[in-house]
Parts: sequence; structure tokens; C-alpha cells
Amino acid sequence: MFMRATSAERIADSPFDGFEPATYLRGQKTSEMFIVITIMFAGIGLGYLLRRVEALRAIGRPITWTIYLLLFLLGVTVGGNPEIVNNLATLGGEALLLAAAATLGSVLAAAGVYHCFFRERRRS
Repeated sequence: MFMRATSAERIADSPFDGFEPATYLRGQKTSEMFIVITIMFAGIGLGYLLRRVEALRAIGRPITWTIYLLLFLLGVTVGGNPEIVNNLATLGGEALLLAAAATLGSVLAAAGVYHCFFRERRRS
């Protein structure tokens, strides 16, 4: 007979050990989030105001290389975390499944939009 796990057993096996939603709803994590969002919107506003400045049009290539550097450093950080490295097969499998499902959903949604709005109607 199948026995249900108690709430204590479910919590003990949770991948979210140490995660406290209250920390994200109030306190330091929320203020960090608002700082990041504020910086992003300030950059958008400044970019909009300076969109006609010729020197800013050449900034695309350095930004691309900066993003490459940040991704590399993220990889170094992930590679240095033994918990992630030890569970890479599980995490990678879940990530692959999520990516495949997201891609399939996007393709199906795009096909539906094309079918409804962009396909030429047959003339009788």
C-alpha cells in the first residue's frame, strides 16, 4: 500500500533546503532586486535620451565581449561549486527537458499564430 510522506519528510527531501520565501518577500533580497531593476530602467532611460549620440553606436561590440566575460565567470563559479558539479547529470537532464519543452511550446505557438494571422486565405 502506498504511504504518503509526512510534511516533515517532504521538507527534508526538498531541493529548496535553506530557501525561505519570506527572505525574498521582505528584506535584503527584495531591495537587491529593486536596485537591479532600477539600474536597468535608468540605463534604458539614458540610452533613450542619448540614442542620437554617434559614439554610443559603437558600444555594441564591447558589450558583447563583456557579456562573454560574465558568462565565463559564471561558468567558473558553477564549476567551483561541488554541489552543482556532483548533481550535474540530474540538473542537466532537467534543464534539457525544460529547454526542449519550452522550444516545442514556442514552435507550436508560432505555428498557431502563423496559421491564424499570416497564412494567405484561399480564394474560392
